[in-house]
Amino acid sequence: MGQEQAGDSGAAVQSVGARKRQRAWFLVRAATAAVIAATACARYAMPGFGPMGENSPPRERPADVSVVRAVDLGPLRESPFIVARDGGVSSEFEGRSVWLFGDTLFRRRDAGELAGVSNSWAWTRDFDARDGIDFTFPTTAEGDPAPLLAETSAERAFNRAHAPDGCREKPCGARWALWPMGLVSDPDRARELVFYAKIYAEPGDLNFRWVGNAIAVWNDVDRAPTRIEASSRMMFAEPAQGYGNTSVVVGDDLYVYGCGSGEGLKKPCRVARVPLADALDVTKWRYFTGNGAWSTAAEDARAVLDANDVLSVAYNPYLSEYLAVYVPPLTNRVMMRTARRPEGPWSAPVEAFTTRTPARFWVYDAQAHPELERNGGRTQYVTYSMTTDDTKGEMRLVEVELAGYERMRLAAREPLEPRQPGARLR
Repeated sequence: MGQEQAGDSGAAVQSVGARKRQRAWFLVRAATAAVIAATACARYAMPGFGPMGENSPPRERPADVSVVRAVDLGPLRESPFIVARDGGVSSEFEGRSVWLFGDTLFRRRDAGELAGVSNSWAWTRDFDARDGIDFTFPTTAEGDPAPLLAETSAERAFNRAHAPDGCREKPCGARWALWPMGLVSDPDRARELVFYAKIYAEPGDLNFRWVGNAIAVWNDVDRAPTRIEASSRMMFAEPAQGYGNTSVVVGDDLYVYGCGSGEGLKKPCRVARVPLADALDVTKWRYFTGNGAWSTAAEDARAVLDANDVLSVAYNPYLSEYLAVYVPPLTNRVMMRTARRPEGPWSAPVEAFTTRTPARFWVYDAQAHPELERNGGRTQYVTYSMTTDDTKGEMRLVEVELAGYERMRLAAREPLEPRQPGARLR
């Protein structure tokens, strides 16, 4: 596949029809995040948790983290042909920091025509984010952004038949989408696990439904991952709870979070555990039910924290705790929580910073990038995407300096509890 370096590009002349297609493609994620949260509409959200009375997280303990400063380092350097994209989950893989994005709107090189893909990616060997990040952007033979997750032949045929331009079957504009969610390094088996959601969407705000979550296995950074869907079924499909929003490895075990719709603006997250070697075998998964207990039944799981669909959880060596980063629905406020174990109990949230105000809707995909952290985890790098006008967007990079854990402990006058050895998500 081709490669493309970031650079500058002049604006292209766009037709009215192209602008409308661009706006519809890009705003579907932002509109969905904002309106779903505002209306608590479980019909369109990722799979729900049922009554909050049974699934509210346990009582929160005081926070063990505070923020000394947060510095906006500006927008990430992008391909000159990218108009907007969201997501941006990342992990270290084969000596590179790889980044996965969701819906990606771009301008074709030949005539400035607008087009989109449901996922794209970039990579870098630049692990020093203090002056921004220099990416390489994989491209197709035609020079378009290369999707990481390939469509099946059936999905590709469906999307082409229903494409807005040259539509052969109704409903025109219907599509299958593959949205990356999380990345997990498994060096003992020379692989990266890519969690993703499969979505069916039709034209119109909120007009999509979640089909399920699954895992793709990535054995070579220069080759496409293999999607694992047994007998054409998703690993987690309705009515089962979806998992894969974020993950953390502790010893030989993988802890995977599933976050969905709750009561009001709540986004409760549950956690499952599985030996990393057996991550593809859903029968080996165990679901946290509270009070140190785990169940073989997904429906028994109970929420451990309120966050959002997009979040990061990683072990922070500076804090000697696990650190969750996310933005609650409809707030534009990036929050942090800490826990001594992946299943909690999690602390009360602490505000890290308030994002810039998007041109439309709200920020919904703030997350940290542990492979870029500095000073033993004290300095974190957080990204989020935002709309800059009706049709365009950018992803911004923020440097966050944390307060020392010892300072927090002395202030609280609370003895430390023994901690499990942790391994940050790599």
